[in-house]
Amino acid sequence: MGFQEIMLTKIKKEIIELILHLSILPRKNMKGNYEKLFLKLSGSKTYRSYRNRYGAEIARRLIGDIRFEDNVNGIDFKMIDDGVFEYYILFSRNEVYEPAMVQRLKGIFEENGSYTFIDIGAHYGYFTILAGKLLKPGGSVISIEPNPGCYKRLLENISINNLNGRVTTYNVGLSDNAGRATMGAWDNRKTIADNNGEIVLVQFD
Repeated sequence: MGFQEIMLTKIKKEIIELILHLSILPRKNMKGNYEKLFLKLSGSKTYRSYRNRYGAEIARRLIGDIRFEDNVNGIDFKMIDDGVFEYYILFSRNEVYEPAMVQRLKGIFEENGSYTFIDIGAHYGYFTILAGKLLKPGGSVISIEPNPGCYKRLLENISINNLNGRVTTYNVGLSDNAGRATMGAWDNRKTIADNNGEIVLVQFD
């Protein structure tokens, strides 16, 4: 990569950081001068109101989806992230999402890599991808995600990591009763029973 490409990549990263800080990131994830800028702006009621109402939509429109590659504890990893960008912001700072869980899974799969790993509420597929990469021949992944938007990203992330033959996916919700539901609460990640809902619920013990 030449000097010009490196500079363009750095500038793009800084622009994304600025947009994320001003539009959607919670303060606990902020760092450095961007946090200081946010604190200064947050004194304005208008800014706080617009951020709460439109922050997520602004971030999605200006940034779209973020595709990134990284190495997670020795595992080559690709991901498309959008929404609240919780994976990307950590990777951009050389941090790992759920590091203790990743290390634990790696230890389990290195000991016996022929398990069937079930990822319930897979979101964009972070643990699905890690399990798919870690499991040995004979191992498999079942990935379950009810939210249609998250499920679309899940399929894309499985594909760009070349895991289609190893992962079986289901676009359903798990419940104590079969039926239907809508997605609501906690960033549309929680199922709410609804006879006319768009999400299929499957009974799961």
